[in-house]
Amino acid sequence: MAAGVDSLDDVRYQHHLEHRGESNQRIAQAFWLAIWTLVVARFAQRVWAWGIRKCLHKTSAWSHNSPLSVPIERIQALFKAISLLPFPRLFGIRPTNLSLGHVAILAVYICTIVSLLVTVDAPKLSSHFLDDVAFRAAWITLAQVPLLYFLSTKRGPLNLLAGLSHERISWIHRWVGRALFVSATTHMAIMMSSISVNDLMRSPGKAMSVVRYGAGAYGTLVWIALSSILPVRRWSYRVFYINHWAMTLVFLWILSHHVPRYARLPIYASVAIVAFDKCLACYGFLWNNVSVRPLKRRFAKFRKEPGRQVLAMGHPVKMMTPFITNLGLHPKESATIIRICDAPLAWRPGQHVRLYLPKLGMLEIHPFTPATCSEASSAPFPAYKHHDAEHNGLLSSCSTPPTNDMVLMIRSHSGLTKRLADYYSKWLSLPCPNASRPCSSLTAYIDGPYGSPPTWEDYENITLIASSTGVSFILSILEYLEQLCFNGHPRLRTQHIRFIWANRHIEPQFEASVMDLLSKHSAMLRESDIMVEAEFYATCPQSEERGMEPEMREYDPFAHLRRPRRNYFAGRPPLRIRNPNALDDEEDEDEEEEDLKHVSPVVSEVESCLSYESDASTLIDQEERPIISDRQSTLDELDTSCWSRMPSLRFPRATPKAADSESCQCGLIRYQQRKTGSKRQPEFITRFYGSRPNIPHIVSVAASRTSTAKTMVAVCSNAGVAMQAKSAVARMNLDFAMGRRERGVDIHTEGFM
Repeated sequence: MAAGVDSLDDVRYQHHLEHRGESNQRIAQAFWLAIWTLVVARFAQRVWAWGIRKCLHKTSAWSHNSPLSVPIERIQALFKAISLLPFPRLFGIRPTNLSLGHVAILAVYICTIVSLLVTVDAPKLSSHFLDDVAFRAAWITLAQVPLLYFLSTKRGPLNLLAGLSHERISWIHRWVGRALFVSATTHMAIMMSSISVNDLMRSPGKAMSVVRYGAGAYGTLVWIALSSILPVRRWSYRVFYINHWAMTLVFLWILSHHVPRYARLPIYASVAIVAFDKCLACYGFLWNNVSVRPLKRRFAKFRKEPGRQVLAMGHPVKMMTPFITNLGLHPKESATIIRICDAPLAWRPGQHVRLYLPKLGMLEIHPFTPATCSEASSAPFPAYKHHDAEHNGLLSSCSTPPTNDMVLMIRSHSGLTKRLADYYSKWLSLPCPNASRPCSSLTAYIDGPYGSPPTWEDYENITLIASSTGVSFILSILEYLEQLCFNGHPRLRTQHIRFIWANRHIEPQFEASVMDLLSKHSAMLRESDIMVEAEFYATCPQSEERGMEPEMREYDPFAHLRRPRRNYFAGRPPLRIRNPNALDDEEDEDEEEEDLKHVSPVVSEVESCLSYESDASTLIDQEERPIISDRQSTLDELDTSCWSRMPSLRFPRATPKAADSESCQCGLIRYQQRKTGSKRQPEFITRFYGSRPNIPHIVSVAASRTSTAKTMVAVCSNAGVAMQAKSAVARMNLDFAMGRRERGVDIHTEGFM
């Protein structure tokens, strides 16, 4: 039986070499010729755009009204609109989050692969048709292997030449992997239809060993597909990442033993792409994190060489003390702000870096967008000093020389961010942490930067939309534009900036930090005649002012510091207080009884008073406490209590129903802000509580129909907000393509990872 299978495989192989081998090779070569043509075209388009931008920067105005430029721009706007429009809903459900442009690209690619699989030279009813489809599927699978690695690189040829960041082409990488799996399954199903499992496992022939390598390669591919399911990735992305890369390398090794020698060029190309990408990544990582620094003084004093230099790894992380507000209550959910001083790399506004903190996670690396610009950080974060670290707070107004500081605003979710938030809370809980020790013992390693943001200074109108810690994306752009204003750069053409920031809950400390940076950056921009508008949204319904007063009670902000006290009024009858108007009328005893009122005392006030006196060791024991029996003595006691001798330390507290819900304290914070008179905000900032920003309306008014100004809409938020913004921009570009607008609109989106 084994000899028969070997002879059948030899016949198939010889038939393939004689009639189909060269044609399949030419198809694979044409496939890669088309890919490199697209890459070169993209590179030429970037060079052309760079040259045009350099030429236009020498002029005082844009010359976009030439006879040929307007039709070209309208055609480009039409393609942009198609690429941005979301896929329509089917039966009330949107089957995919991809846009129409992405779906069109995938449809063209899948149709091309399917047509190449079935368009073989053999007649449909011949005995060699399935064999030819199997060999064609093998070549199509082999041709897609380098493309799969080509699309997974972060610093490969595609990123360097085409200027495409890896996070923007990851969706193509996933779909190419699925197409590769389908073509490999087609090849495996046809080839294994005539081979039994028993022969596959026991046949000693060389031909059957090749088949076994093919089955092993397909099994590895199946495991890669199963381990890439979304729940597995969400359970542990780091485990998924390590498994994914290890299995793909195993897949290449097994595949090299399965295919013949003359067909191994795609495998060698895949290895070269991976090696090139990893070498560049390692070089960038070492360049960012390995430096020569002077030896610290506490070690240098034991040596004779005072100016000795040492090799240092990583960068110290400086924890930022929270912004002090005049509120007595702060929510538990708040962003953690850290700073990495003198980062030895340059990043553009809108790019992101990948942060590695070994102390908080040996196998975790997380992407973050810096809130500062790399040229000369002008953020009001003072330099760190060991001898006087209490001045590290955001309120410090001391001026520092320009440094390349990287400020990160991090929201706690899970994994690394959760452990970082816990570490920050423990650091804050230390006694005088800023004066007794350095900011932290964390060491950070930076990988990056990554991303391909647009040239922000080329746009007259810029609308910036962000939610939560995505505001760091906006702040970096504002600081970059501020630096251009300060330096008097001639290429700055920005005239109007609109800042939209939505947050789920009210966070006074985080908002104060953002407002401080925004005020500082906007001062220079407004002095340069650039109009700046800002809108802050707190989307939580509890943050509205309506109906808030009846639900509030008095609250002692220091209650959590006091020892619990017994309720002295438990089990006792309520106090009897006469009507003051009836004190002098004692003639009618029945009428006097009717004037008696039973009033329960406000326990929170009395207990707070007793707790305060207890801390001063002035409260007598319960056994020695006099029984309140006389009305006048009761009034005198309350009148001479601690509340009458010192200013009120009470703050509003929510009702027990609201207090039980620790997830939201927006109503209480809003009430505190109103009662305590929070700091007056700048005039260009408008706040909205209990509502969400109308993204379609905000985008639609970014540029009027008759405006010829170049407009950019930048979004750093979740997929829902980004989809709304893309839809609105797509409609505006369609209007421009149809001649109903004078100028199109560009959009740049960044998503949370």
